[in-house]
Amino acid sequence: MTYQFAHIKCGYNHPPWDQILHQYAPFMPYDLEETADEYLITMPLPGFKADAVHISLSRNSINIEAEPPNTSEKAKNTEEKEKAHKIVSMGKYIWNRPVKVEIPVNDEIEERKVKARLKNGLLKVSFTKKPKITVKVEEEQ
Repeated sequence: MTYQFAHIKCGYNHPPWDQILHQYAPFMPYDLEETADEYLITMPLPGFKADAVHISLSRNSINIEAEPPNTSEKAKNTEEKEKAHKIVSMGKYIWNRPVKVEIPVNDEIEERKVKARLKNGLLKVSFTKKPKITVKVEEEQ
């Protein structure tokens, strides 16, 4: 009996998994933490290389895009011959796919104070909030 992940129903009148995964295909879960003067994003990216991760900023959001590592055809063929045949592989749908996430924040981002590190498959991005400008109101006589 052969199982195909795309045809598994999740029950409770939810759409099939392939529709759910297609809807959220480029999304990757993340944690967003806030302190008084900065934000910290933590996102799992197992198997991704630092040069395949691209981060861009807008006023109040940070965009993270990542491309999974490409395996050569020769390596794929060798792996297929040596490994057992997989029936269902959740990793294929969850980890080995392009990622594109926009993370909105409440404050403007200080562009020059963004730091990103990828270590052991965990991306950490920290960025400072742009200081608020206060204007003194003078009484006119």
